Amino acid sequence: MNGAAKLVGQSLAQTDYRTVVVGDRAYVIFPPTIRVLAGAAACLAQVDLPKEGATVRDVAGTLSGARQWAAALSWFIRGDEELAGRLSEAPAADVVQALEVAVQLLSPQVFFKAVGLTASVCALTAVRK
Repeated sequence: MNGAAKLVGQSLAQTDYRTVVVGDRAYVIFPPTIRVLAGAAACLAQVDLPKEGATVRDVAGTLSGARQWAAALSWFIRGDEELAGRLSEAPAADVVQALEVAVQLLSPQVFFKAVGLTASVCALTAVRK
C-alpha cells in the first residue's frame, strides 16, 4: 500500500491519532480536517509574531497570545473553541507541546502538495488577468 493510501485509510478509520496531556487532563488529537485547520489558523492569525524567522516555540513562549494558542489547540482537539478557557488555564509549556503534536499530524506529503497546488493556482490567476 502506498503512503498516501495508508494515510487516508488511517484518517478514515481514525486510527491515526495522538494523546496529549494539557494541565491534568488527557486529550486525543486526530489529523486535522480543512475546517479544523481554518479554525486554528484564524486563532493563530491573532498572535503577534515577535520577529521574522521565529519558531512556533519562540512565538508561543511569549505568552502574549496565550488565549489564542489555547483556542487553536481547542480547534485541534474538539473542532471548536469550547475548550479554550480550560486550556488557557494549563501551563503554557503543555499547550505549546500539544500544538506541536497537532501540527506534526499534518502529513508532509499532503502539506507540500497543497502548497504546490496553491502556487500553481496563484500562477494561473496571475497569468489570466
